Amino acid sequence: IIMDRNKALFATFVLAALPSYLTHFIWAHALGMTLFFPLMIAFEHLREHQNWIYVTAIIVGSIWVTQNVSQPLTLSIMLFIYLVVVSITSGLFARGFVALIAGFCASLLWWAALVYKYGLSTFLAYYKVGGGSQETAVEKTAEATSTLAGTAKGLITSLTNPGGSGSRAYGFNDFFFAQHSNMINNAIGIGAVVSLLVLIAVIYFIIQYRKNIVTSQHTWKVIMLFWLIYTFWGVNGATFPVSVARGAFRLWMFFSIPVALLAAEGLYVLYELPRKIPLQAYLIGIVVIGGVVLTSAHQKYSANTSLWPTSGAFTNSAEPFEYGAWFKTIPLGSNVFLYSPRDKLAIGYGAYSCVWCKDVIDFRKDILHKSAEELHSFMKERDYDYFLVNAQMDFKHFRHPFGENVTQELLPKRYDEIVKSGLFVPVYQKENMFVVFRVV
Repeated sequence: IIMDRNKALFATFVLAALPSYLTHFIWAHALGMTLFFPLMIAFEHLREHQNWIYVTAIIVGSIWVTQNVSQPLTLSIMLFIYLVVVSITSGLFARGFVALIAGFCASLLWWAALVYKYGLSTFLAYYKVGGGSQETAVEKTAEATSTLAGTAKGLITSLTNPGGSGSRAYGFNDFFFAQHSNMINNAIGIGAVVSLLVLIAVIYFIIQYRKNIVTSQHTWKVIMLFWLIYTFWGVNGATFPVSVARGAFRLWMFFSIPVALLAAEGLYVLYELPRKIPLQAYLIGIVVIGGVVLTSAHQKYSANTSLWPTSGAFTNSAEPFEYGAWFKTIPLGSNVFLYSPRDKLAIGYGAYSCVWCKDVIDFRKDILHKSAEELHSFMKERDYDYFLVNAQMDFKHFRHPFGENVTQELLPKRYDEIVKSGLFVPVYQKENMFVVFRVV
């Protein structure tokens, strides 16, 4: 990609410094990004050696099963851009297209199994192909996909929907001025110095290579520019009238890749300025690196070392610590059933609850209408040791599926039944937070 080792080193430094690239980040979205770089190496080797087609296809397939569609789709579009540009500048890259398609087809061993198990409508409902709320998504999707045209329209709308927990319209300041406080789901911001380097590189490419840029010698310059256009457009899906990517705010990390590559090119444009003072190149390098640290890396460091809130399931800042204190008192792997539909908390604290089991999922659908005897029978049959109730958390998570009025009416009754039934023995209580019962 970049043949000059020093230029590649600077691009790596910029990528690591960008707040928009994997700041305080743990979600599965990072897995596809991690595989992207070895995949590009595989594609480059594939241009010279046919045997690399197997490695390339395997990594493509891996990307398609590491995260649910949006990230693999974005990466695949970037790969498609790469393949088209290489084919135009250096001749048809047939092996590359075969590897991309073969890798996607291999991933269908997983995706097709899901479609077979849950049905096409249920599968597409997860991506809100038919719109609707979480409760009505399956029904709406079944209606929307009743015809081939409806299915195609729904898929395109879903796969280019810029919405998401962090998507919004972005302005100049969001790109140019990186902030010390940032988004928890995907940090934003590039920084002043890096932004200027990218601008210098783009202007230089347009002026210097406008007549002969579409050649094998400048293949990667064209790829960088088209990646920049696509990812910038994708990030601004909520700003521009037409969106080209799903979950616009998730594209900030992809946008960082062409930004880092072009920033390195921009630095070397500055190195080519006429030498007018002694040690000019060294001074430029020092100023630029210092500027990147002060306008990008420092902000990223602040975000990475800031206090990160715990799960949104909790209702106050003290709860996660109090939960941790109790979970430490029981053996690892103990079966703990939370009244709230947050089994992942038990798993996170080293206990066990089968969050993915169909019988647990089905039981929770009307759990508020289950009597104390039904609760006990269910937990006893599945060898649960403890039953944890938390009034504030339970109300928070029951009021949406069951309605606020119903929850206010039934939840106190259920607590009273549980206490009086004799089927659950209180073994731990944190005042105004939660109570733990032993299932007897």
